[in-house]
Amino acid sequence: MLKAVLLDLDNTLILFDEPAFYKRFFDRMAAVFQDLMPAEELTRRTLTATMALKENAGAMSNRDWFTQAFVDGAELPMEHIWERWLDFYRDHYGPFGIDIAIPQGQAETISELLQRGLALVIASNPIFPPIALARRMAWGRIDPKSFSLLTHMENMSFVKPHTGYYRSISDMIGIAPSDCLMVGNDPVNDMAAGAIGMKTYLTTDARESYFASLTTGSGAVADSPPPDFKGPFSRVGDVVDALLSS
Repeated sequence: MLKAVLLDLDNTLILFDEPAFYKRFFDRMAAVFQDLMPAEELTRRTLTATMALKENAGAMSNRDWFTQAFVDGAELPMEHIWERWLDFYRDHYGPFGIDIAIPQGQAETISELLQRGLALVIASNPIFPPIALARRMAWGRIDPKSFSLLTHMENMSFVKPHTGYYRSISDMIGIAPSDCLMVGNDPVNDMAAGAIGMKTYLTTDARESYFASLTTGSGAVADSPPPDFKGPFSRVGDVVDALLSS
């Protein structure tokens, strides 16, 4: 029986042009880190450390894995780098002039799912700290209190599409994978939840994730199962009702 719904965030609950966003993201980030390293090195280290997360198979938090990879070969203290990242996300992180849209039925669907007594999870790929996740949720006027769990790089030790990511969520909320529905826009990273028995819904409101290349590495699903359901976010409630009545 359906007991929980996992919701991806970027281009699922909020819609925006991710390539344009991340170009401006790296430009703004370069200004914040300019006293530590040149912009080219900063971009290279950030992308390398982000991609390294696909090799984390539960050994440590994604935060620690990312930071170790980021400072590899440089004489930079990890905690100092982490504090600089937090400064960036607290004081400089924003839409950067990129329009943020909300898919039709977003707020109504979340309300309906809560009314049905379902546990809700923000299942955003955990490659950012909680402060960045909170900022992005605010852009979409999403209330964190509506959710039983928000996944981020401090409380997760896997990234999508590693099956360990979805098993970790199941364990943390105490609900079996077979009683969960994963909703997201990425046919690999999000639909990988189907490999452990979760039902899956592929949204069609936007293209797949900018970080869709995080799709290899130990424990990843080489070919994610096809979605059980597919359509706009506004139809999620219909699928949930069908699953609840089955």
